[in-house]
Amino acid sequence: MSETPPHSNSGQLPLTRLVDTRLQLHHAVQLLTAFAQAYVPPLPDDQHRSLAWDEAATCLRTRPAGADTRVTASLDVTTFVLQLERDGRAIEAWSLGGHTRAAMRDALGLAAAALLAASLRHRHAAAYGKRHRRAGIQRGRRGDPGALLVRARASGARR
Repeated sequence: MSETPPHSNSGQLPLTRLVDTRLQLHHAVQLLTAFAQAYVPPLPDDQHRSLAWDEAATCLRTRPAGADTRVTASLDVTTFVLQLERDGRAIEAWSLGGHTRAAMRDALGLAAAALLAASLRHRHAAAYGKRHRRAGIQRGRRGDPGALLVRARASGARR
């Protein structure tokens, strides 16, 4: 008598064939929780690392990285595509096939840091630009674009 592997409730697929897929999905979801841990503001009971299911897009999605950035990360569970999104629209996308978790974590982290830094610089400039000009502070034109150069009011020289 041959042993028959257990079947799913539908009877269409042996559950033993799902083990590799389940493990791959488990490791892929860790990329989302790493994004949330790094960029989503902390909430009680680690709620900031929780994921939402988007049935229409068949994806898991993080909470936004900051209240007003609207930047999230998502994983399409049918195609194994990881996305960095703003307002639900993909900014960057990576197919996970053939890549290590470490490589994808680094790619997501670098893209998120660049996107969020640009968002913060833009918001900072819009919100504080007028007040800084009145106080004698100018945006740096050389070197670090986010650096501030302070101008002495009396002499006009940079310090």
